[in-house]
Amino acid sequence: MLTAQFFGQETVQVAKQLLGKRLVRHYDDEQERTTVVLMGRIIEVEAYLGSLDRACHSYGGRRTARTEPMFQAPGTVYIYFVYGMHYCFNISTGKPGEAILIRALFPLQGITTMCKLRKQSNLSNLCNGPAKLCQAFGLDKRLNQTSVCAHNSTLYVDDDDGYCSKNIIATPRIGVAYAQPPWSDAKLRFYLECMKEYTSVPSDAKKRREFTEPER
Repeated sequence: MLTAQFFGQETVQVAKQLLGKRLVRHYDDEQERTTVVLMGRIIEVEAYLGSLDRACHSYGGRRTARTEPMFQAPGTVYIYFVYGMHYCFNISTGKPGEAILIRALFPLQGITTMCKLRKQSNLSNLCNGPAKLCQAFGLDKRLNQTSVCAHNSTLYVDDDDGYCSKNIIATPRIGVAYAQPPWSDAKLRFYLECMKEYTSVPSDAKKRREFTEPER
């Protein structure tokens, strides 16, 4: 299990180091009356750099009930609702107000349960987006403000010393055109090139520019 010391490093550094690590969730399947271990390799992330970052929820030092997890100890879970129907999963990192959005995972374990939660069986479409991975892992506001570093946590990040995360690609973040340059163009989205087909990468740069999301 990765510690608060790991998440307390500089946010961009943490974002790159998270690639290749494994997100683990102990999910209580009430229908099957059992606990299932869900696991996915982190293959795409975005870094959000706090009060100076116009694309960040905490831009300008904005500290509200919603953004409070971003100001708590490194490793704090920040889950927010978007479009009135989807959740997005972030982890607080670095300085207060900073966080990393987990954008995509490669499914490793508990895939049958993930398919049931996502109501689909296409492996490449299970966790290739922030909302999709939340659905596949059963992540919602009940986990907000918990810690991925707590010893009793049912959601944590596990190291994988045997996995070599080479060829990290950096691009502008998706859906932040409203932030305007330099923040809309800042290359703060990172993914593993070898896993590109399992990420949320739009099919072309034009689509990335035109796609918009509500402000973070």
